[in-house]
Amino acid sequence: MVSHADLGSTSGGEANPLTVGEGSDVWGWVSPSGREFACVTQTDGSAFVEVLPSGEQRFLGRLPTNTVPSLWRDAKNVGPYMFIGSEARNHGVQVFDMRKLEAFGPRSRPAIFTADAVFTGVGSSHNIVNMADSNYLMVVGQKECSGSPYIVDIRDPLNPKKVGCQSNLDGYSHDAQVIRYSGPDSRYTGREIVISYNEDTLTIYDATVKDNLRVVSRTGYEGAQYTHQGWLVDGAQTHILMNDELDEIEGTTPEGGRTATLVWNISDLEKPVQEGIFSSPATSIGHNAYPKDGYSYASNYCSGLRVTDTRQVNSGGGAASMKEVAFFDVRPEDDSVEFFGAWSHFIFPSGWIAVNSIERGSFIVRVQPGVLASGGKKGGPKGPKGPK
Repeated sequence: MVSHADLGSTSGGEANPLTVGEGSDVWGWVSPSGREFACVTQTDGSAFVEVLPSGEQRFLGRLPTNTVPSLWRDAKNVGPYMFIGSEARNHGVQVFDMRKLEAFGPRSRPAIFTADAVFTGVGSSHNIVNMADSNYLMVVGQKECSGSPYIVDIRDPLNPKKVGCQSNLDGYSHDAQVIRYSGPDSRYTGREIVISYNEDTLTIYDATVKDNLRVVSRTGYEGAQYTHQGWLVDGAQTHILMNDELDEIEGTTPEGGRTATLVWNISDLEKPVQEGIFSSPATSIGHNAYPKDGYSYASNYCSGLRVTDTRQVNSGGGAASMKEVAFFDVRPEDDSVEFFGAWSHFIFPSGWIAVNSIERGSFIVRVQPGVLASGGKKGGPKGPKGPK
């Protein structure tokens, strides 16, 4: 683990200005030569680290916030360009060319970077959504059009152009995933589909026409408190795993404060069906989850990174087939239902996983050999060799 202070952060957000270093999102990029780099977002900017083959982190430098500090900062890449938004006032979207990190070696000193471009068509935002298949960007949680998705043309990444947003959709989108649809609903084959998490509904849009998004479906669910985030289980595009950020706090989950993951069947995009709920063995708030290769990796605040077997979800097993197989607790002192611990993570091709902790710093972990193949829990992910 490398603390946020050691990654150059010197202040907290507007609500906690005396705090030295707090983290939020993390996203990664792999160079053509195979080097792995992470963008670790913090209250006062973004730190860049190289994840070495040993799992250790090499701090390369940081990009300061474009305006004022804010804990809510989000990054996504399209190709080698990292796009960074924030809820900081009038922040816009910073564009950073990750390729410049390739010039850094073992003896390089950390640098203070400047953005390669800043898109000012939006001020503050909550999340950045990758529309890489069409070279567009979706900004969500912004102020215009009641917070509905805001589309940016990034076909020229250093000269982003506003496409805009619409007021006639479904209001505020908190997070989303955009896909080129190839699932079982043949009415939408080849269309660019947005799976959006809209505070109290799962909302699906057709975004093929960028300046004329269309609502495909809007579906509520029992116990909804704050529809937060979700992701497709796999390339079959039939099921998603969704988290509600406040259901554990408000006591609307099936098993007390145990983290709930909602399983949805979206085989019919116009009529999604919630098929069940998986309850984690741990007690904490559910947050960002990204399934990969048959397993879901979820950053669940105080209970840390949780890894769950999802291999049978879309073949009839549903939520009942899910089983937690590994975890790494970035906040071992408790598993409380509070906003501390793991905010998000990024899984690299090497198997190393970058986990950004709010109050501690940047962790690099990976699942121990044999755990995923066997489905058994063997102490969970481990950290790299050497100093932690």
